[in-house]
Amino acid sequence: MQAQILMGLVCLIPFFVLNLHTQFTAQFLISAVLTNVSYLIAQFLLFTAITHSDPSTACPYLSLKLPLTAILAILLTSESINGLQALSLAALTVLALLFSQAVRIKPVILLLVIGSAACFALCDLAVLQASRSIEASSPMLTGLFTVICCDVLFLALLPVLLFTKSKVNLTQLKAAAPLSLSWITGVSSVIIGFNYAGVIAGNIILALRALAVVALTALFFRSQLGREPGRFKLKAVYALLMCLCASGFYLSD
Repeated sequence: MQAQILMGLVCLIPFFVLNLHTQFTAQFLISAVLTNVSYLIAQFLLFTAITHSDPSTACPYLSLKLPLTAILAILLTSESINGLQALSLAALTVLALLFSQAVRIKPVILLLVIGSAACFALCDLAVLQASRSIEASSPMLTGLFTVICCDVLFLALLPVLLFTKSKVNLTQLKAAAPLSLSWITGVSSVIIGFNYAGVIAGNIILALRALAVVALTALFFRSQLGREPGRFKLKAVYALLMCLCASGFYLSD
């Protein structure tokens, strides 16, 4: 929450300098409000699940966002997939669960995480629609302007904090600064990808961050590999198989 608030505050400067209030059409506002509300609900459900279990139990099941995104995209948009792509998506989801070391989970906690994953999926669809109502001279600016406008609009949800136990102070905002700045760049890139490839394919590409985790661990955290070398090798195998599934998704298009 602190990172999201700081993103909104940072985005106020370019929002007014670039006169981005002119982008606030009815179509954009509807999509942007849905983006922020679904994101907020997703965070609430996830934190509730973590509170009643723990991150290592609940978070791996966020991989279920992959099939949920596909289902919602097919139902709510013009996107579609064929049989082979559906099989690739299913295999990728199973491998993502294995990579994250998903364990047995209580039904109530699982429902909370599934609800969170569904809201995150809805957020992806909504932010894509919001970006398509933005007028900009390039895809890069479209992604950036979408993030700026959505984050500024998120500040309107600050009264929600009055109904939670969350307390925001300057120390927390300062600690969230690196995350906020990197998040703005990352989300802008994701929106650009969604516009080019669609939400389903975009999420499949995002799932391949497992390979990036393996590569970064091998490059910068080699000292930790000696503790559980078998576990790292297994994760590397899962990550490579996920790449093959992603390749199968595109080759069967």
